[in-house]
Amino acid sequence: MPAHRGRLRDLEAKLASTLAQKLSSAALTQASGHQSVCVTTDCGRRAPDIALAPPNSTRSDVAMSNPDSADLAAARIDAIRRAAEQGDAQAQFELGHMTARGEGVTGDKAEGARWLRKAGEQGHVDAQFLLAGLYLMGDGVAQSAPEGVEWLDRAASQGHADAQYLLGLMREDGDGCDIDPTDAVRWYGQAANQDHAGAQYRLAQMKEHGVGCEINLTEAFKWYRRAALQDYPDAREDLLDLCRAHPDLPLPVSELLDGKGRS
Repeated sequence: MPAHRGRLRDLEAKLASTLAQKLSSAALTQASGHQSVCVTTDCGRRAPDIALAPPNSTRSDVAMSNPDSADLAAARIDAIRRAAEQGDAQAQFELGHMTARGEGVTGDKAEGARWLRKAGEQGHVDAQFLLAGLYLMGDGVAQSAPEGVEWLDRAASQGHADAQYLLGLMREDGDGCDIDPTDAVRWYGQAANQDHAGAQYRLAQMKEHGVGCEINLTEAFKWYRRAALQDYPDAREDLLDLCRAHPDLPLPVSELLDGKGRS
């Protein structure tokens, strides 16, 4: 397979940005520059949403700017902690996420990883995904590619598209695991079917060059086009290159990117 553009630029970039960004929005939502979380209290009722401090701030920071808000935020954090200690997986994830990132509490990545592991062991898919990133980057835990791959596999097996994509990258390149292009194609395919543009692009590359699968130019065309319609870098150029090299493929070049005939 010839060298391709953008192959492993995704892996470290995704671990540094997509992992963190995706999981920032998984438990927390932006609200006027602050963030709020939702948990169920120990009496079984959902507690009201309370704004938390921005990343890297502590309760004292919030208290100086808005004492009332600080009291509410402290109550929310205490409710999350109680629920986490009682075994609630979502609360464990939120507490781990906040602690690892220093959001509303004193930052402690090792302690955050401990709570994320508890949630992950209960099957919380976002906790599994974030924990995989921590292990792969050695952030708050001892760096361990095998541990990272194991947690990625758990999340991917539950249908987490970003985990499926990253696991595909690692299987394709043998980064932290054995090279297995056939397995990479399988994971790319699952993520691509969830409209993951990066996976669509990589799957197209595999189909075009017959890596981990038989060459299938029609499939390559389809997946390049879907990635290009999402403005994935290099997908448009590779799609046009494919069409120039194989003019017998379906749909004229003029219709490739305008959405016509999209399957």
